[in-house]
Amino acid sequence: MIFDILKWLLIVELFGLIGLPIAFRLFAPLPSRGYAFAKALALLLVGYFFWLLASFKFLMNTTSAVVFVLVVLAGVSAYLAWRDRAALRAFVRDNRALIIATELVFLAFFALWVIYRLYNPDLTSTEKPMDYLFLNSALRSPEIPPRDPWLSGYAISYYYFGYLLNSILVRLSAVSVGTGFSLALASIMGLAASSAYSIVYDLITLNTADDGRQTTIRRPPSAVRRRALLFALLGALFVVLIGNFEGVVEVLNARGVGSPEFYSALQIRNLPPTHTASTWYPDDNWWWWRASRVLATPQMEVIDEFPFFSFVIADLHPHVMALPFVLMAIGLALATLVSSQTSQLSNKLVWMYPLLFGALGFLNSWDFPTYTGLVMLAYALNRYRAEGLTQQFVADVIQFALFVGGLGVAFYLPFYLAFSSQASGIRFANILFERGTSLMHTLIFWGFFYFIVASFAVAHVRGVIALLIRDTRWWIYAAAMLLVLFLTALFQWWTAVLMALLVGVSVPLLAQHSAGRHLASTRERVMATLRPKIGLGGAKPEAYLAPDHATTFALLASIIAFALVFVVEFAFIRDSFGTRMNTVFKFYYQAWILLAIACAYFVYVLMTRHSSLVARSLWIAIFAVLCAGTLVYPAAAFVSQTSSTQGTLTLDGDVLYAKYHPDDAAAIAWLQLHTTADSVIVEGMGGDYSDAGRVAVHTSIPNVIGWVGHELQWRGSGDEAGKRERDVNTLYMSPDPAEVQRLLKQYNVTYVFVGDSERTKYANIPLMRMTSVVTKVFEQQATSIFRVK
Repeated sequence: MIFDILKWLLIVELFGLIGLPIAFRLFAPLPSRGYAFAKALALLLVGYFFWLLASFKFLMNTTSAVVFVLVVLAGVSAYLAWRDRAALRAFVRDNRALIIATELVFLAFFALWVIYRLYNPDLTSTEKPMDYLFLNSALRSPEIPPRDPWLSGYAISYYYFGYLLNSILVRLSAVSVGTGFSLALASIMGLAASSAYSIVYDLITLNTADDGRQTTIRRPPSAVRRRALLFALLGALFVVLIGNFEGVVEVLNARGVGSPEFYSALQIRNLPPTHTASTWYPDDNWWWWRASRVLATPQMEVIDEFPFFSFVIADLHPHVMALPFVLMAIGLALATLVSSQTSQLSNKLVWMYPLLFGALGFLNSWDFPTYTGLVMLAYALNRYRAEGLTQQFVADVIQFALFVGGLGVAFYLPFYLAFSSQASGIRFANILFERGTSLMHTLIFWGFFYFIVASFAVAHVRGVIALLIRDTRWWIYAAAMLLVLFLTALFQWWTAVLMALLVGVSVPLLAQHSAGRHLASTRERVMATLRPKIGLGGAKPEAYLAPDHATTFALLASIIAFALVFVVEFAFIRDSFGTRMNTVFKFYYQAWILLAIACAYFVYVLMTRHSSLVARSLWIAIFAVLCAGTLVYPAAAFVSQTSSTQGTLTLDGDVLYAKYHPDDAAAIAWLQLHTTADSVIVEGMGGDYSDAGRVAVHTSIPNVIGWVGHELQWRGSGDEAGKRERDVNTLYMSPDPAEVQRLLKQYNVTYVFVGDSERTKYANIPLMRMTSVVTKVFEQQATSIFRVK
């Protein structure tokens, strides 16, 4: 097991080495030069070109094909490294502390989740069977796009790029797929943490620069770098580790603190009345689940997931696998804001923009519009500062938007042409008869971040007031925001009121910091004006108004996050669920990441700004208490989920499966040895989240039909899946050999699987006695495999 971990880490670090020369150029405007993004960047580039060539049948889905693409990219990287060898040596020499700190953050979070998965290697609960199915298919399918093992004859209709990227790591490290599943989760946590760390480090060091528009960032003073290395840990903490305040509610409830009436008033679905647990944390098995259902009501399921919950549940879902690439996109947006290029389109690596942002659509389609919007706004602010509101500015922004957005789709066109979506438009809330999210639930979920943003706004409120007073154009904006606040309050959409208020304050703050820093004092302003006039020389007043890139970017991220939370109060994407469940889930997740980055930077500003000792001490005390509250959930969830080993410590979920299902595991092993690429199996039906489709999950051999409800979600139609469900039931239950043989031929079935699940569902199975139709080729206890004649 240790050897598997070391092999995996070696491959990940190899990707980092290959990706560094490319990241060094692409993220040149940032102090960190994109060091933390190098691993994910190289993996994405190898995955993209492998996928593209395999999609057009120039390569097969094999390990040797992956190695070929990797070697070619390594050659390009080596060329760039040689061209930039002096600058790279200088960067490594001057930034050893940053490099070491970034690697330590990656390894620490990686190790944390390796430990977690040692205690929880399960692959059978929640939607892990689906994720394992896709990972196996990405590895073993003979072609790209990979086959859908739960619907024989069809390719996967889902954003499968994340599974393909992780399958590359499994191939190159030569670990078992079950072990690779666990190590992939650990890697995602490590990469996300180190990427968030790097972004906050860049924001802090940019904050100290007199002028952030230079292409090659000056080396910040030692004291600033030491402070940035420390405070940047908040980025990793806020993005990956903390939870919402529901964890505090759970622990208090488990200790019997408070009355049943109090917990009833909180209206958290399925929260039991006060009781005393046998441990300091809640002891009911699914208590940790409720933190992702804070917004749920008795009438409607609403998902409000956040990153640490994602790692606790350990589903290898697209929104989780996208995390390192989302953070890389945020870093690239920051680099775009800071860039001093005359036009970002003149950058030699500009083609990387649509490739990287377009990848988000393939990784987790919901992320593409949000983060593409972020980089477009960052570019617009960059060009506005350079050109003002001119025709050239408008032309530049439109050109950039079409380039990144249009090519972002075009670069991944083979995926979109084969993709079916369940989305069917937008539904708007009826504000007269519907109610949005409870303000109490909003504060339980978002309270920590909102406290930080509100504190930052209060600390800078005088600048906002001054802006509104001296520039009458902002009066129109203020009137519009007051109208929005009045209307949302009138209809008692209190969460929308809060979002509108936060946006209302943040936008003028953004305008203020984007235009430039204010002089520190009246005396400085006066002297800056008088010195040139009286012949003393010195800087012009404009020199004191260098743009505050870091604060601008943090405010931009915050505004987008608030807008996402605001929008889902009134509208959602129509899908097979028919509610706002999925829209809240996806947009809240994006808002969490954006706010986590912004708030980590805001905390640095608030803790280091000049203010009275009493005020700063009081704020730090409140912050410390609230921060401790956000750590209650991760601490309790981690301890409760690792309190038992289920009899074995392993990273391989297949080992655990074989322990509890030895007969099925033996049959699965037989199939892996004896089937061919064109084999098709049939196994018994069951509902979603059941063990139906388990053979396809563990072998990637296509079966006739797996989870019917999920096929409906992926394809937007359940007609084919519903028909196959009826036919599979007929196969196992019909006493007519002719009918059974017809159905087996119709779906090109090679093997029929009969295990405990099938015997329980169908009891007496006539097909087992149809020797003219099938012949038994495997048997162990209650599990048998029949080959179709």
